[in-house]
Amino acid sequence: MDGLRAVFGDNNLLVFAPQPAIGDTVRILSGAFRDLLAVVQLVQPARQRVRALLEFLGRMTAVELSIHNVTVEQCSPAAYHPLCRV
Repeated sequence: MDGLRAVFGDNNLLVFAPQPAIGDTVRILSGAFRDLLAVVQLVQPARQRVRALLEFLGRMTAVELSIHNVTVEQCSPAAYHPLCRV
C-alpha cells in the first residue's frame, strides 16, 4: 500500500506523459544527442522505438531512439493527443 501511495502522491493522481506521434517535436533525454529537438517520422510501438529527424552538423539526420529516451515538447497540430489538448 505504501508503494502505491508513493507512486500516486497526495492527490491520488497519476499523470502520464503523452506518447510521441508522427509530427510531434520531441526532446532527446540522454545519449550523444541529449537536449536536442527532433521531429518524429515513425512510431514503432511494438519495438518501443521512434525514428526522428534532427539537425546535426548542418544537415537533417534520421535517428532511431527508444520511446523512453524522448519526451514530447510540442504536439503536432495534425496529430490527435487527448493529453496535449486543453
